[in-house]
Amino acid sequence: MTELQKRFLADWEAKRQRGKVRFVLYTGLAWATIMTTIMTCYQAFMVRGGSWAAILATCFSWELPFWFLFYGVFGGPIYGLVTWYFNEQRYQKLIKRR
Repeated sequence: MTELQKRFLADWEAKRQRGKVRFVLYTGLAWATIMTTIMTCYQAFMVRGGSWAAILATCFSWELPFWFLFYGVFGGPIYGLVTWYFNEQRYQKLIKRR
């Protein structure tokens, strides 16, 4: 077993002990924040011209909270559950090899 696999096992065991709901919420929130930032930057640079005024207009418009809620409510939990599922599969596979 490689050092990377051993580290994954230790990290995942700690996350498993904290619970699935907590993992999905934290992972989903992080994903929603990253996606909202990406969408905001995309809108500011590609759609609105990329000036500082466009960036500020995008950041202080109704779109920012909308996208955050959209990704947080719909995308975040889906991403968190999928991530949990794949990490759990990897964990079980490594445990069997141990």
